[in-house]
Amino acid sequence: MPALLLRPESLAAQVSAATFARGMEVYLGQKVLDFSANPASSSEWAVEGEVQGSRREVYDTSVTLEVSSVGKVEFFSGSCTCPVGYDCKHSVALALKAAYKSANSFATKKQLPDDPEQRLSAQELEELKQAQQKML
Repeated sequence: MPALLLRPESLAAQVSAATFARGMEVYLGQKVLDFSANPASSSEWAVEGEVQGSRREVYDTSVTLEVSSVGKVEFFSGSCTCPVGYDCKHSVALALKAAYKSANSFATKKQLPDDPEQRLSAQELEELKQAQQKML
């Protein structure tokens, strides 16, 4: 099975800054209990899993991702059994879990430099800086 090649920072452009920040908190809080990532095509991935809610509920969450050959998220759609229902913090956390679990495969396969300024285009670097500013 091929590895999911996804740059997590590119996900920030697909959702609101608040949703991305809350999703990052859920991910960092290790609330993604289980996940699987399966290729639907050469650029599309289906990620499914369970994410613990803030009140101990466990939500069934799924994400469809379209990812470029360099790992940039070009399409994101999340579905969740939480009250929000779609593109929520739980779906962002699930995508982040898949992204970070694939990070070693991405770095090994693409041999990218560690410095973001050397591995991102000027536009991608600007998008990342803007997303980081929104989160602050």
